[in-house]
Amino acid sequence: MMFNWRTARWSLIDTPGHEAFTAMRARGAQVTDVVVLVVAADDGMMPQTKEAIDHARAAKVPIVVAINKIDKPTATQIR
Repeated sequence: MMFNWRTARWSLIDTPGHEAFTAMRARGAQVTDVVVLVVAADDGMMPQTKEAIDHARAAKVPIVVAINKIDKPTATQIR
Protein backbone atom coordinates (compact mmCIF):
# COMPACT_ATOMS: atom_id res chain seq x y z
CA MET A 1 0.00 0.00 0.00
CA MET A 2 1.37 3.42 -0.89
CA PHE A 3 0.20 6.82 0.31
CA ASN A 4 1.36 10.42 0.57
CA TRP A 5 1.86 11.97 3.97
CA ARG A 6 3.29 15.42 4.45
CA THR A 7 6.06 15.73 1.86
CA ALA A 8 6.88 12.03 1.51
CA ARG A 9 5.52 9.03 -0.32
CA TRP A 10 5.12 6.04 2.03
CA SER A 11 4.98 2.33 1.24
CA LEU A 12 3.72 -0.30 3.66
CA ILE A 13 4.91 -3.88 3.24
CA ASP A 14 2.93 -6.52 5.12
CA THR A 15 4.85 -9.77 5.43
CA PRO A 16 2.99 -12.83 6.78
CA GLY A 17 4.01 -14.17 10.17
CA HIS A 18 3.88 -17.81 9.11
CA GLU A 19 7.24 -19.55 9.32
CA ALA A 20 7.17 -20.36 5.60
CA PHE A 21 7.73 -16.66 4.81
CA THR A 22 11.23 -16.32 6.33
CA ALA A 23 12.88 -15.11 3.11
CA MET A 24 10.13 -12.56 2.51
CA ARG A 25 10.62 -11.06 5.98
CA ALA A 26 14.39 -10.91 5.47
CA ARG A 27 13.98 -9.06 2.15
CA GLY A 28 11.37 -6.76 3.66
CA ALA A 29 13.72 -5.75 6.47
CA GLN A 30 16.43 -4.88 3.93
CA VAL A 31 14.23 -2.41 2.02
CA THR A 32 12.51 -0.65 4.91
CA ASP A 33 13.19 2.41 7.03
CA VAL A 34 11.32 1.15 10.10
CA VAL A 35 9.81 -2.18 11.16
CA VAL A 36 6.41 -2.25 12.85
CA LEU A 37 6.13 -5.63 14.51
CA VAL A 38 2.60 -6.63 15.55
CA VAL A 39 2.44 -9.24 18.31
CA ALA A 40 -0.83 -10.85 19.39
CA ALA A 41 -1.21 -10.76 23.17
CA ASP A 42 -2.85 -14.17 23.17
CA ASP A 43 0.00 -15.76 21.17
CA GLY A 44 2.97 -13.89 22.59
CA MET A 45 6.51 -14.26 21.26
CA MET A 46 6.70 -16.98 18.66
CA PRO A 47 9.78 -18.20 16.76
CA GLN A 48 8.76 -15.99 13.81
CA THR A 49 8.63 -12.95 16.12
CA LYS A 50 12.21 -13.52 17.25
CA GLU A 51 13.23 -14.09 13.64
CA ALA A 52 11.61 -10.82 12.52
CA ILE A 53 13.47 -8.95 15.28
CA ASP A 54 16.74 -10.57 14.16
CA HIS A 55 16.10 -9.50 10.53
CA ALA A 56 15.36 -5.93 11.60
CA ARG A 57 18.47 -5.77 13.78
CA ALA A 58 20.61 -7.17 10.95
CA ALA A 59 19.20 -4.49 8.63
CA LYS A 60 19.90 -1.86 11.35
CA VAL A 61 16.40 -0.39 11.20
CA PRO A 62 14.33 0.85 14.16
CA ILE A 63 11.66 -1.49 15.54
CA VAL A 64 8.23 -0.42 16.80
CA VAL A 65 6.29 -3.15 18.61
CA ALA A 66 2.49 -3.04 18.60
CA ILE A 67 0.46 -5.46 20.70
CA ASN A 68 -3.02 -6.42 19.55
CA LYS A 69 -5.75 -8.72 20.91
CA ILE A 70 -5.03 -7.42 24.41
CA ASP A 71 -8.76 -7.57 25.20
CA LYS A 72 -9.03 -11.35 24.69
CA PRO A 73 -9.46 -13.47 27.84
CA THR A 74 -6.38 -15.51 26.91
CA ALA A 75 -4.17 -12.42 26.56
CA THR A 76 -1.25 -12.11 28.95
CA GLN A 77 1.62 -9.68 29.29
CA ILE A 78 3.96 -12.44 30.42
CA ARG A 79 4.17 -14.08 27.00
